[in-house]
Amino acid sequence: MPLPAIFHKKLESATLDILHKGTALVTRLDSNLTPVDKLGDVRRPLWIGIMIILVTFGGVGLWAVTAELDSAAQAPGVVIAEGNRRIIQHLEGGIVKEILVTEGQEVKAGDVLVRLDDVRVRAQLGIVQADLDLQRAVEARLLAERDGLKEPQFPKTLLDRMQKDVTVANIVNGQRNLFFARRATMKGQHEILDQRINQNNEQIAAIRSEAEAKGKQIALINEELSDLSGLLDAGYVTKTRVLALRREAARLQGELGEHQATIARTQQAIGEDRLQILQIEKQRQEEVAKELRDVQARITEDSERQVAAEDQTRRVDITSPVDGAVLNLMIHTVGGVITPGSPIMEIVPSDEKLVVEAQVNPLDINTVHAGQDVALHVSAAGARLIPVIYGTVEGVSADRVTDQKTGHAYYKAKITVSKDQLSRLGDVKLQSGMAVEAMISRGSQSALHYAVKPLLESLTRSFREE
Repeated sequence: MPLPAIFHKKLESATLDILHKGTALVTRLDSNLTPVDKLGDVRRPLWIGIMIILVTFGGVGLWAVTAELDSAAQAPGVVIAEGNRRIIQHLEGGIVKEILVTEGQEVKAGDVLVRLDDVRVRAQLGIVQADLDLQRAVEARLLAERDGLKEPQFPKTLLDRMQKDVTVANIVNGQRNLFFARRATMKGQHEILDQRINQNNEQIAAIRSEAEAKGKQIALINEELSDLSGLLDAGYVTKTRVLALRREAARLQGELGEHQATIARTQQAIGEDRLQILQIEKQRQEEVAKELRDVQARITEDSERQVAAEDQTRRVDITSPVDGAVLNLMIHTVGGVITPGSPIMEIVPSDEKLVVEAQVNPLDINTVHAGQDVALHVSAAGARLIPVIYGTVEGVSADRVTDQKTGHAYYKAKITVSKDQLSRLGDVKLQSGMAVEAMISRGSQSALHYAVKPLLESLTRSFREE
């Protein structure tokens, strides 16, 4: 849009200049007339008036065609940090324990802004830590059982904490006692089976001795029968005696067979007992391996939960990410609740470059582009006269933006200001949030163009309506 003040000033100056020159010309012409000519010319005043009018309008017309007037697009704006404001939020939320800042307060990066109540998060951390300690102690006990160690090798971290933490001491002692109890149970099972094997071996030895004796008896009877066979034929012995010896030999042979069968059954029982020992050991190793896998998976899970719980514990202190000033503080009550992810406050960075974000009228967007010069009028309370500073359009948004509250549509123009221009502000410190009136230079056009343009646009609209 044109600058009315500049236009009026130049128009007034040009008009006065033309009037002065026209009056001087008429005066010179009038001075050349004789007294007779002056008295005889009754049309002189009319002629002088016409000359003044012609000179005036001719001069104004010439000025309108040749004079160039500056043009600018007017856009309201605001000073912002180039990195934008930092919105402070909390992932889980919680109960407010302390509010350590106030609206507008300057803070440093890392300063605590708000402190949340830590009872719940520390309780969660304690539960996770206790379970993690237990699982690590169980792991040490299972590793000792798997590898056949004399006693568990507990982690140094647990052993160091036993002196100060009764819970850790109970966990370690409990797993150590369980290790010895399980080992005693296993040893007892082995001893029972070993004892049964030894008994069976002794039984086999006794049966073998008895079988050996019966075998010798059978051999003697057979020898005696061999001697009596000749005497029986000669009639020196009775057949009854020979038959009795044969019956005794058959009986002994049967008993010898039973002994051999008993030895076989007993040897089979010994084999089964030995196999049972191996199966018990195998089953124990399988159970230990399965428990160890489960415990190690639980340790991994607890370790991740511990990291998350420790991180949550650290985040009860909500800190500032950058140096800056507190803005839009949303909480004011100790004991109040902060919902997860809700804005708590904003931090306006103090060490980041400040730029002006101007709202360009959509009607002016065709004449606004990167690289244009901009005159900036900064508004500051309490400052009587602030000098105009100059910047440059760095970029314009690709599409227009609509304010959801007001419905106002505009294009965003980013305007940068050099340090030299900022130094011209003197004691006025440019801060994020300050209002600025931006005059974006669009070059210059003749005064006639400004005078005729509204008429041409009106005629164009009229023709379209018709």
